[in-house]
Amino acid sequence: MDKKFENRKFYDSKLLGSIIKVNRLLQNMSQTSLVEGICVPSYLSRIENAEIIPSIEVVNEIFKALNLEYFDDPEFILENKQLFDDYIHALLEGELGLASELYETINRDEKKLMCSPIIIEFLLVKYLRLVDSEQRDEIAAVDRLLVSILDYMDTDQLHIYMLYKGIDLRDVDREFKTAETCFKKAETEKITGKVHHELAKLYFEWGNMILALDYINKAQNLYSEEGNIMGLIAVNMIKGQIFVYENQYATGIKYLTKCAKLFRRIKEPTYETYIYNHLAWAYILDGQLDRGQKVLAKCSKESILLKQISKDLIDPLSKGENPFWYDNLEVIENRLEAQQQTGRYHKLEEKYLELRRNQLYRSMRKYKKIDDYRVEKLQVE
Repeated sequence: MDKKFENRKFYDSKLLGSIIKVNRLLQNMSQTSLVEGICVPSYLSRIENAEIIPSIEVVNEIFKALNLEYFDDPEFILENKQLFDDYIHALLEGELGLASELYETINRDEKKLMCSPIIIEFLLVKYLRLVDSEQRDEIAAVDRLLVSILDYMDTDQLHIYMLYKGIDLRDVDREFKTAETCFKKAETEKITGKVHHELAKLYFEWGNMILALDYINKAQNLYSEEGNIMGLIAVNMIKGQIFVYENQYATGIKYLTKCAKLFRRIKEPTYETYIYNHLAWAYILDGQLDRGQKVLAKCSKESILLKQISKDLIDPLSKGENPFWYDNLEVIENRLEAQQQTGRYHKLEEKYLELRRNQLYRSMRKYKKIDDYRVEKLQVE
């Protein structure tokens, strides 16, 4: 018998069920193939469903079949629990550089963590890291593992999982209704500034500005109680976007400018680029083309948003080159559509693009440059 199991008994059936089920699925093993010569598959099913705790001899044989060594060194567990807490805190506070460093440290011990008492916490950390990444196959695989042990999660774990599941569905898949269900489930488990913030972003993207403003005000109150500075900065950004979208440009620009100043102080180029893109389009919508162009020039070269499309649009507009629209409209629309499909969504820019596109179609129809069928199809009055 493995020395790790001598004189040991698993008193936590959920922990045992989680370790066996997750590692079996990870190795693409069926219940039948795993327990051949050990026990009947129905007995393994009861173990994985946390209905029973088998003898230590059976546990030992199952772990041998999975090539696992149970790792529960107290110092190791304590150290990694602290790393998990620090990682999630850094993520929620918007300290992305620190979060990245912490994850690299955590992931070095992946093999041990996958057969430890903190396996669920580790899978959640991995899932959070992958959300909104380009590694869609990997995130889908981790998600399947988490779904298989959903019933074993506590309140905090369910809150985190549902929160980031909602973020992924909203930002990548654009499945707003399903994302709303996840956020509401997260809110049921635990009310935080973060979940209200993400609900505000959801309703903004969905076009419901009343609910967006309601939830961002709730987030602001909770962020104040939590002392979440980054959250409070982000509140200004969402409020700015809402007011601009509602054509209250001066108020929107005020919030976005305040947000840009605060982000500049913390020296986060990705955040700066994000806010500068929105601020540039707020100026454009307000008719201040030159100011919009100057703000866009401040964007970081590492922009992951629509900087190039923004530049392509703003430059000719600032110079009064109206023919640009006739020559490049289709190209711009295709590029914008491609960005939406990858989840890189810029609502203010899309609003402006649609406005200019419809103006152009009306003009083209007036001068018989576009056929009636296409006008009707695009529903341009």
